[in-house]
Formats: sequence, structure tokens, C-alpha cells
Amino acid sequence: MRRYSQREAAAAVCVAYGTLGRWLREGKVSEVARDRNGYRVFTQDDVDRIAAYKSSLKPAPRRAKPIKRAQDAPTGYKVASFFSGIGGFEVGFEDAGFEVAFQCEVEPFCRKILERHWPKVPRWDDIATLDHATIPISDVWVGGFPCQDLSLARM
Repeated sequence: MRRYSQREAAAAVCVAYGTLGRWLREGKVSEVARDRNGYRVFTQDDVDRIAAYKSSLKPAPRRAKPIKRAQDAPTGYKVASFFSGIGGFEVGFEDAGFEVAFQCEVEPFCRKILERHWPKVPRWDDIATLDHATIPISDVWVGGFPCQDLSLARM
């Protein structure tokens, strides 16, 4: 007869080790036998019973989309973005009620995405040639760090 450790039983049922332990502690699944050292020992019947319990659970609710707060509580604040990438900071600041006033991005691919999502926002392509007088008055300046090695935008 095959015996499973808690880690093996959790893997067989496709749950985390800690989740299985919590289910046992909370009595959601009945306790299993222990060996002479006090470790839980699972049989195939135990694993099948735990798998049946797992399949009876309702799936976790999906997270709701972020609330667009710009129209609910406009702040009147403006944000200027440097090293904008594809606009991650801008999305977050717009959700918080800010208006995107300026973007600066050198990569042509990223600039096309920015143009698509913020067609009316003034944009500059090279920060090395940017004159500070061309930056609109903004309450917040944000800048993204270079993430070419992390980005999935071109994959």
C-alpha cells in the first residue's frame, strides 16, 4: 500500500503544502494517521478524499476591475511621465484621478502604443534633447526605470 507524506499528498491533489495543513487543522478534511515520529501519513484513500473535498469548493471570485476614479473624484492634478515605456505609470495615475500632461519615450514601438492610448498628450522622443521649457506644468513627475530585459511588450 502506497503511503504519502503531506508534501506528496498536497502535490497529488494540486494544493499548497500549507493549504493542506490548514484544511487538516481546521477540520475541513478529517485527520489522517501519523507515524511514530508524529508526521502525517496519507493513504491513497486519504488523497482521494482530499481531492473530492477540493473539487467541491467553489472557485475563488475573480478580482473586480480597478475602479476608474478619475470621473468620480477628479483631483485636477497633472502628471508628466519620463521614460514612459508603454504607459504603466500613466494608467495608475489616471485611475487615481490625475491627467497625463506629458510623455517622453525614445523607443518607437512604445511611442506607437502611447500614441494609441493618449493621442492628445504632448510627447517627446529623446530626453537628451528635451528642453525643460517644453514640459507642461505638472504636479507630479514620474519616470520608469529601463525594463527592456523584463518587458513582455514585444514578445
